[in-house]
Amino acid sequence: MVRPMPSLWTQRRPFLQGLSIAIAVGFVTIVRPAAAEEVANPPGPETSIASAPSTDPLGKSLPPSVEPADLPVQDSKVRELSEEENEEGADASSEEPGPKPGISISSSSDQSKPAIADPSADNNKKKLLELVPWRPPPPAADRWDWIQLSSGEWLKGTIERMRDDEIEFDSDELDTLHLDWEDVVQLRSPRRNVYRFGQFLVVRGPAVMEGQVLTVMVGEVKQEFPRDDLTAIVPGADQEWDYWSGNINVSANYRSGNTDQSQYGTQSWIRRETARNRARFDVTGNYGRLNGEKNEDSVRTNLKWDIYWSRNFYITPANFESFRDGFSNIQLRLTPSAGIGYHILRGKQDLEVEALVGYQGTQFGSVVEGESETAQNASLTLGVMSSWELTKRVDFDASYRLMVTVPDVGDTSHMLVTMLSIELIGGMSLGDLDLDIGFNLERIREPQADEFGEVPKKNDYRLTLGLGLEF
Repeated sequence: MVRPMPSLWTQRRPFLQGLSIAIAVGFVTIVRPAAAEEVANPPGPETSIASAPSTDPLGKSLPPSVEPADLPVQDSKVRELSEEENEEGADASSEEPGPKPGISISSSSDQSKPAIADPSADNNKKKLLELVPWRPPPPAADRWDWIQLSSGEWLKGTIERMRDDEIEFDSDELDTLHLDWEDVVQLRSPRRNVYRFGQFLVVRGPAVMEGQVLTVMVGEVKQEFPRDDLTAIVPGADQEWDYWSGNINVSANYRSGNTDQSQYGTQSWIRRETARNRARFDVTGNYGRLNGEKNEDSVRTNLKWDIYWSRNFYITPANFESFRDGFSNIQLRLTPSAGIGYHILRGKQDLEVEALVGYQGTQFGSVVEGESETAQNASLTLGVMSSWELTKRVDFDASYRLMVTVPDVGDTSHMLVTMLSIELIGGMSLGDLDLDIGFNLERIREPQADEFGEVPKKNDYRLTLGLGLEF
């Protein structure tokens, strides 16, 4: 029996089946890695370390002088995804493409394997920021001054003054600082301070100091000066008030009952200071009544003008003092004088000495019959003034003055004035409110007897407690 010939389909079916299996295996082999790569590199804007925002690893803004473009891009270290992560990426191929939360993806075109940023890159960036020196912005139209110390630290605040190789700097956080001028390596001030060079050259304007050169913007012209020639900096903006400082003190005492007593007093001063000149006015007054009768009435004023000839030495071309005290039998005493002075110490502890030569004229309240009602003498005044900043809120001031008169040495006088100031409220717009505790001693060698022959006591002591406004 002749068997029929097999058809063409029957002959080729095993071959086609094998070919189909081979195509399916190849398709799976090609598609699965492509799906994983699609998950690792989703479509969208490229992301890299170089495009990170201008913040440091701690989330703080970079300083104004450091821009992201200035920082060299670190080569990010990458690691390969494990086979398990690849399988998870393949399973996610059917999901909407996009990066997983919390993973930073690198999209560099030369990388053929999916990668994430190494956490150690943050440490490298932090070290890089430490190597970039921080500088404040150029002086702008604001009220802040900047100084850099030799240690590299920058301080922000207000320059109060500089004299005698010491700068007084007011910081909101650190309060008033007294720093050696040699420790300041840079200065940036947008304010129109007054800068004094040598004995007579004075300029005013915003300034920048770097190295040994101080540049002052005078009008629209930049002028450069050697740092070593600078002798003083005094705040001097466009307002006259910036030249003034002072302390207004008021004390009071009241008592009623078996004894009716009231007492009022002041011990105040006000000063105007520029780069070369210093003028100061002091007033001390006391008035009291006991059981309706006046038992105290005295006023002392002093007006003094100093001209600085060098960093420490100054000339006093005019000093004028007036004094009256009816209970010391002095109706009026005037003492004009002139002299010189010198700063021995300056800073948290100030020490200053002076010597004045002048004339003293005294009008007595009354005298014994036959004696003169006036006295005229030459005077020599020797004075010592000191100030200590005991703490940030406690200051102590003291002064002693000896006035010798000739030819009548009986009018020779001594005066000791001390004041302990404790800051109660600081940072007010008008100044600081202080609690002032004062002690004064005045002595006259030979007081003048009145018309009844009564001789006033030689010594007067006074302890006061009051409030003072320091500005």
